[in-house]
Amino acid sequence: MSLPEVQIELYVNGKGPRHTFKSKLQGYDANRLDVETLLSKYKLNALYAYSPSGGRGQRLIQHPRSGLSLVCYSGKPDSLIRLDSDPKTSLWKQSLLILVVSLVIVLIILIFSDDADKPLWFKKLQQLGGGSIGWLVGFFVILISQVTGWPRSRFQKANIASGSGPTSVEQ
Repeated sequence: MSLPEVQIELYVNGKGPRHTFKSKLQGYDANRLDVETLLSKYKLNALYAYSPSGGRGQRLIQHPRSGLSLVCYSGKPDSLIRLDSDPKTSLWKQSLLILVVSLVIVLIILIFSDDADKPLWFKKLQQLGGGSIGWLVGFFVILISQVTGWPRSRFQKANIASGSGPTSVEQ
């Protein structure tokens, strides 16, 4: 007995399909996706049911021991499963964020320290900005928002939440 295959369209943040492939259903009844393999192969954080008209649906939860999905699928040859995903953030982006946050903390400490304790380069930097640290704080807020994409990701989640609600996987 051969395992049934289904066609999978993998979207990333609702864009795509980025990957289209066939995958064999596994498990005792041969009706479950291997979620753990998909997450590691495509470097993803999570998988969700997806519909192009309705958007992102429920998250696919994997069994802790086997790594297979808890949702059952039919093994019909013409089955199409659409999944949406969240990519993992790169190590470079995370380390840059930690560096920027630590620099902001150092600047805050320097701002509130006594004038005698401040280094010469910081005193010159204060004079360059007209003595106003507001310019530096504004610069760091813009830098952090550009590096992390925080406002964009928050607005995208709000748009998805205001959509037509969760959808199921098309079979």
